[in-house]
Amino acid sequence: MTRSATILLAVCLALPAFGQIKSVNHDLTPATEGDFVFVVAGDNRPTTHGAPYPRVFDTILSEIRVIQPALVLWTGDTIYGYGDKDRAELANEYAAFRHKAANADVPIFNAPGNHEIHPNVTPCDKPDVCEDEFKAQFGALYGSFDYRGVHFIALDTEEIGHEVVVDGKKNGIQVVDGDQLKWLKDDLEAHKNARAIFAFFHTELTPAPNDEEGNGHPALGNASDIRSLFAKYHVKAVFQGHEHLLYVPEPKTTEGVHYFVAGGAGAPMYARPENGGVSSYIVVEMKGNDATFNIVEPGRFYVQGAGEVVWLINSNDVDIPAHRIEATVPASVGKCGALTFDQSLAKKFDGEIREVSCKPSGANLELTLETSKDMPKRSSMDIHVHAKK
Repeated sequence: MTRSATILLAVCLALPAFGQIKSVNHDLTPATEGDFVFVVAGDNRPTTHGAPYPRVFDTILSEIRVIQPALVLWTGDTIYGYGDKDRAELANEYAAFRHKAANADVPIFNAPGNHEIHPNVTPCDKPDVCEDEFKAQFGALYGSFDYRGVHFIALDTEEIGHEVVVDGKKNGIQVVDGDQLKWLKDDLEAHKNARAIFAFFHTELTPAPNDEEGNGHPALGNASDIRSLFAKYHVKAVFQGHEHLLYVPEPKTTEGVHYFVAGGAGAPMYARPENGGVSSYIVVEMKGNDATFNIVEPGRFYVQGAGEVVWLINSNDVDIPAHRIEATVPASVGKCGALTFDQSLAKKFDGEIREVSCKPSGANLELTLETSKDMPKRSSMDIHVHAKK
C-alpha cells in the first residue's frame, strides 16, 4: 500500500459516525441569547453525473448573502455522487459545492443525503468510503449544536446497512435505529428545556402525496416512531429533503410539529408547479420562543446599484430580512462615516437603513448596508446615498 493510501485509510478509520458536526464557510459564532434568523434549503445536486450545478442554486446562495442569517441548514444531496470512480472524484465534487457555497458567506450545516452516501465507490476496498468522505467534509454523519438557546439536530437517514428487515432480508428502506436512535433519544432528553428544538435531515418522515416519483422515495421505515419522539419532546419544526418539491402538511396532522419537505434548491423537480414543484427555500425568524416560517421563491430578492441609488427588490409575497446590502457608489457622494441613507418607494417600511461598513476603492465607495426591519413584500426600495448635512 502506498503512503498516501495508508494515510487515507487511517483517516477513514479515525472518524466516528457521531461527533461534532461542522459548518461550511465559517464556524458558528457562539451566542447564548437573542433573536436571530436562519435559512433552510436542500437538494441542489445536478441532474446527472458530471453536469453543472443548477443556476437556481447560485441564486439561492446570493439571496442568502443578502439576508445574512446566523446559519443555514441544508437537507442533503449537495453533490451528485453517483458514478464517481473513486474517493478523489467525490472530494472534487464537494470542493465544487464548497466553492459555490462560499458566496453565501455564512455557516452552512449539511445532513447527509443518499447522493452523498450511496454512490457505490469503493477505493481501498472500503464500502463505507462515502461515509468517511462525508465525515471529512462535515465532521460527522449526525450530531447537534446549540445557538442562542436553540437546539439543532442533524440526523443521518442514509446510514449504510440500516434498513427495514422483512423475512430476514433488508428491503432497501432506510431506518434510523441502533446507536443513532439511542443517541437521538438521549440528546432530546438532555435538551428538553431548550428555547426551541429543530431537526433537519434528508429522507422524509412526511412524504409528499404529490411526488410524481413517490414510489422511489419511501419515507423512513420507522417514521411513525421518530415522529412520536419529536412530538413527545415538542420539537418546533422538522426540515426534510429527498423529494424535489415543497410540501408543508398541516401541523394538526403531524402531532403539532411543523414539518417541511424542502427539496427545492435546484435538483430536478418531482412534481408540477401546482403540486409543489417549485424552487424554494425557507427563512425562519426566531423571536422569543416563537418561530415564523416564510417560504421564498428564489429570483425575486436582490440588490442592484445605479450610481447614487441602491435598489433593494423584494417581489415575493413575504417580508424578508436584509442584513447585507452590498453596493458600489461614487466616492463623490461623501466620505465614509459621514453618509446618510433614505428611501421613498417602500411605503410600508418604517425602519432604518444603517451603514455596516464603508471602504474607499479608487473613485468609489464599497458599501454594506442593512435594514433594521424586514424588507416589505411586493416592494422596491430606492436607497439614496448622500452626505450628511
